[in-house]
Amino acid sequence: MRITFLNMHYRPDVASTAQHLTDLAEYLVGQGHEVHVLTSMARYDAGGRVGTTARVVLDGVRVTRLSLPSRGRARFAERMADYVLYLGKALLHGLFRARPDVYVALSTPPLLALVVAIVAGVRRRPFLIWSMDLHPEVEAAAGVISHRSLTYRLLKRVHDRAFRRAAVVVSLGPAMTRQLRAKGVQARRIVEIPVWSRTDEIEPMEKESSPLLDAWELRDRFVVMYSGNAGMAHCFAPVLDAMERLRERDDVFFLFVGGGPRRPEIEAEARRRGIRNFAYRDYVQRAELSDSLALGDVHLVTLGPDQGGLVAPGKVFGIMAAARPIIFTGPRDSEPGHYIARSGCGILIDSCQAAAGADVVTAIEALRTDPARARELGRAGRRAFEELFAFHVVRGRWAELFHERAGPLASAVPRGTSIRRENES
Repeated sequence: MRITFLNMHYRPDVASTAQHLTDLAEYLVGQGHEVHVLTSMARYDAGGRVGTTARVVLDGVRVTRLSLPSRGRARFAERMADYVLYLGKALLHGLFRARPDVYVALSTPPLLALVVAIVAGVRRRPFLIWSMDLHPEVEAAAGVISHRSLTYRLLKRVHDRAFRRAAVVVSLGPAMTRQLRAKGVQARRIVEIPVWSRTDEIEPMEKESSPLLDAWELRDRFVVMYSGNAGMAHCFAPVLDAMERLRERDDVFFLFVGGGPRRPEIEAEARRRGIRNFAYRDYVQRAELSDSLALGDVHLVTLGPDQGGLVAPGKVFGIMAAARPIIFTGPRDSEPGHYIARSGCGILIDSCQAAAGADVVTAIEALRTDPARARELGRAGRRAFEELFAFHVVRGRWAELFHERAGPLASAVPRGTSIRRENES
């Protein structure tokens, strides 16, 4: 098949969606598909560009990058401006350029599914939605817009309609599937495929073996780590409270690695509260991810109280791959809550209130004083990862999805459309 993916970020960008899309696109090329990616030159976190070449072939994947000002993600208005510009250019490109067998929309930027639905309708082609996040519900749950506002109701109406028109919607897990069913998506059009990490990139390793241990001055410290995006959907109130409670502890260190729109807020709060056993490092490259994750004696994962099923942080699988225990603060009825409970790889704190900071401290101390338990939680996570969430396991579900005339896509294509190649028509 000829498959066109649309997402604002792609290799070599550090965004989680960029990395997962890269893995999948290159795998599908290896399976004999012709894969195009319509992305942008905008760098995910810090602004600037990931490259200047508009068209390039990367390991068999044909990549088209749309030029954007690349303002970064620090300010909401600038981020929205980049989003709108990408959507407009993607719409024009889709209407007047490529004509694949199937389009696949990811979730960056919001409303991308609507643009792809328009393009696919005009071109009379089926489209899939790879649902990384559910908009505008994520923004409403984070307090960016009100559930009662006209803007929210309008955005939700058009977004829900796009989801209902998709031939297939790929859900990241059971909590997200329930949200999709509430949107009116038919059960037969929903396929659950989690995101993943790769066994060839992240392996369990001793903390002392990481070359970053001394470079980041972490030797002889119990490291509580948050790795990845700090976004609107995440909840940091209990984490910051725990950091404040432990701010006098020289043997405990809070390490954040990554970025996202909440990073300035977290850094400002740490300064205001006088938290000195804390550092925020920039994203590391994929080749260094295993070294970075190994630094954490325990890892933090957070989710806002109303975000269950709306987002599914992929960082969980990297932590599981690294065989490290997880402390999760957020709704139990969520993808992280389900996966952690199922595998027994961490401690669940079903709250996003600042008062839960005391529970976070208790969990940290429990794992610090009982390293055998911490190791067992980490091993349990690694076992579940190898069985369920490694890329070599998950990718087979995608291969089945794109199996022409036999897979879930073929059976879900709306009447009157075709997935045949043009030269077969």
